[in-house]
Amino acid sequence: MAHKTIEKNFVFNIFQGSGFVFLKTVLIITLITTCLYVPVVADAATERPGFIETATGRHHTAALKSDGSVIAWGENNYGQCDVPASAASGVIAIAAGDFHTVALKSDSSVVAWGQNNFGQCNVPAAAATGVVEVTAGLGHTAVLKSDGSVISWGWNEFGQCSVPANALSGIIDIDAGAYHTVALKSDGTVIAWGFNSRGQCDVPPLL
Repeated sequence: MAHKTIEKNFVFNIFQGSGFVFLKTVLIITLITTCLYVPVVADAATERPGFIETATGRHHTAALKSDGSVIAWGENNYGQCDVPASAASGVIAIAAGDFHTVALKSDSSVVAWGQNNFGQCNVPAAAATGVVEVTAGLGHTAVLKSDGSVISWGWNEFGQCSVPANALSGIIDIDAGAYHTVALKSDGTVIAWGFNSRGQCDVPPLL
């Protein structure tokens, strides 16, 4: 109805003189543009949740969505892309080893799936709750607990799962290489353990 009214006003005013017509034309065009503009509002029911975190293994990729679900794609020879039902919701962080995937849930529990030849997907009772961060190496998994301690399991040929005494408290961040594990302490120091063929666990004095 607003659009038709504007058109009638334009026809009436065109006989009122050239200057008046120009002024009214500008005003009418502005009004038409305003009336015809309809903002597009996303439908919450159909809006796709975005990604908030990614993780990569040797030949697979995993992504965490804003709705707390995980999807994975790529090589799936060990089931590393077969996201279990327990990781379909409530996930807040993810990590990937070479052939396995790990998810941290909002209830601080851990879910792992994929290659399990070294037990890297067998979450121990000590890591069943209170976990705040997860990481994964080639064949091992490590978690940081809310009390500042680190727990690790899986392939331990090089001691990458043998958490040293100075990593049993005061840890605020962790990461894992293929065969070694690293922890950052609250005092700013770094600890590393596991395979040390290239000196990757020999933390420089300045650190």
